[in-house]
Amino acid sequence: MLNYKNWLKNTLLAVKNGLDFNEYDIDVFDEQDYAKNRSIKPKTITIITRFLSSSLIFQARTQPITMLVITEENSISVANSIMTKFCETYNFNVINEGTTYVKHMYSTPAVLSNFNLIGIGLRTVLYINATLFILDNVMDINQLKVKVGSMENYLTIEPMSATIGYTMSGDTQPFNGGYAKTEKNFATFVMTLNVACVKNDLTEMCMKIMNMSATYKGNETFLFDFYVGDLHFEDFNMKLTGVSLSTAVNNVPSLQLSFSV
Repeated sequence: MLNYKNWLKNTLLAVKNGLDFNEYDIDVFDEQDYAKNRSIKPKTITIITRFLSSSLIFQARTQPITMLVITEENSISVANSIMTKFCETYNFNVINEGTTYVKHMYSTPAVLSNFNLIGIGLRTVLYINATLFILDNVMDINQLKVKVGSMENYLTIEPMSATIGYTMSGDTQPFNGGYAKTEKNFATFVMTLNVACVKNDLTEMCMKIMNMSATYKGNETFLFDFYVGDLHFEDFNMKLTGVSLSTAVNNVPSLQLSFSV
């Protein structure tokens, strides 16, 4: 299960540094911790999380969370910028923690109260609603990597969508007085990826194969390595069987790629 408090602090620190607020610190508490640590250091933004009663939906659960954000002394701008950027970035974001699937949903920050004398100076309290949709023991494709051509290192892929499939061609052997018995004749494994058409070693090679360039003729190999849940699919050597580029106004251009062993 995702340790939300640790994840939240580490993620907010990364967001803060990305906005060039390096001189500020982030503290994350639950209600009990904050009650024992009420002092707030200068240039520190404090987040207090409260986990409410969760709802169970079949094998999944929704976990509502409220966040109180105590801003830095005498200013709301830094805390509001950090929390707004965080909520916009991670709203409807899915984070897999092992075999646990967690979808994050956030509201934008709203002012709950102003002119609070906490620690040094006057502070504003921001209010954020969050909901985590949590499903354990998910068998999903993750840690997808590929080696293209003569590459030494794997390229990590984060597809918009991914599909894998297995098909077995059976050889039925009838005999008198009973049912035909099917024996495996041969099988095929197919992977279909939908990826953003951003230039990297994978997309460039696929487009060159599509273009029938002098360098690539379509018989190049792609070595895939990935997990489904905790089951490792290792060293799947495949060929590109299909590539299609989709583009439209105001949409991210995407490549639909098909591979087969």
